[in-house]
Amino acid sequence: MDDPYNLHELKSVWEKHARHDPLWAILSYPQQKGRKWQMAHFFRTGEMEIDCLVGQMTKLRKPAERVRALDFGCGVGRLSQPLCRYFREVIGVDISPTMISLANALNQYGEQCRYIQNDRDNLSMLPDDSIDLVYSNIVLQHIPPYTAKEYIREFLRIAKADGIVIFQLPSHRKPVSNATEKPQAMPVEAYQARILALSEPSRRILPGQSATIPLRIINDTPLSWRTNAVSPLRCGNHWLNADNDVSVIFDDGRVDIPDGLEAGQSCIVDLTVTAPEAPGEYICEIDVVHELISWFKVYGSPTLHFPVTVSVTDSVTLGKPAIPYKKKKQPDTTFPEIEQLLPETTEEPPPYSVFGIPKKEVSELIRRQGGHILHIETDGRTGIDWVAYLYFVSPSLSR
Repeated sequence: MDDPYNLHELKSVWEKHARHDPLWAILSYPQQKGRKWQMAHFFRTGEMEIDCLVGQMTKLRKPAERVRALDFGCGVGRLSQPLCRYFREVIGVDISPTMISLANALNQYGEQCRYIQNDRDNLSMLPDDSIDLVYSNIVLQHIPPYTAKEYIREFLRIAKADGIVIFQLPSHRKPVSNATEKPQAMPVEAYQARILALSEPSRRILPGQSATIPLRIINDTPLSWRTNAVSPLRCGNHWLNADNDVSVIFDDGRVDIPDGLEAGQSCIVDLTVTAPEAPGEYICEIDVVHELISWFKVYGSPTLHFPVTVSVTDSVTLGKPAIPYKKKKQPDTTFPEIEQLLPETTEEPPPYSVFGIPKKEVSELIRRQGGHILHIETDGRTGIDWVAYLYFVSPSLSR
């Protein structure tokens, strides 16, 4: 066994983080350390992530059904709860009892969303071929490789043959010569912008066609927008399904915003967007992103969005993207802040470790378990020192 420490020690580390600063331990945005996450903003990041994920699954035509989803390494339910808008039942699993306790306290979906504390190297509480979606993000990277591989085998065991397994995992460290400065967040109040279109955007476009939109970006805060080369400000867009606001394409166009834009100042940029390949009715949503930190929308900054018809000709009967997902309405809720759920801040816990498994080994493991890789994309959530990937896997090679 090549684990540098066992699951008991791993549980101890995460339990200390859960009691000290659980939201930052889950989503370690630099400016939110010290219990500075606002609960509504924290859960909004989960909603955006799951909407994007559903758009990617739609393109892959997976899973065949949306009955049961597993959120592995669920923490306080940041991803479990928005998954409830798409699946009839969601199960969250985490190693930390305190994380599970917090998830139950914050649960807005009742019995539709249930949480299980698990400190074993298996998921034996779940039967074979029982889960339509297995999703794990920024979790396996904190689990020693031997045990992480065991969990991947379990993911493929419990997933239905026509379901999908999606997980994020670092592969290897970048060479030291490629190391750069670290991303630095701005103060929270700096993440507000106004985005104005300087000409009427095209409302009808061919599949896959590109169009350039001139925009005025206004720093709508009392602070300067100052970043570094690692984490610049850019303007970008997403494509949403017009029926239900589900992301069909996330991270489409990008254009730089000049660094050092002062309070109240504006700049003009030309954003090139590329329409989805499938004919249909869409929403083009434009926002500002602080790379490696956050989209401004997470902090309540307004986006620019407008409807677009994607069609081959004006007379074509428009179809819908494959397997459209209907999103249930989010419950109207006011989340308690973390200070209301936890005692005073505890002693600073030890740092958590980051591990990687080479991409080639992961691919071979999936093949040996009878799975098939549908898609792999580069993932930046482990940080600039690592090369990491997001794996989209069909549990059955024949599907």
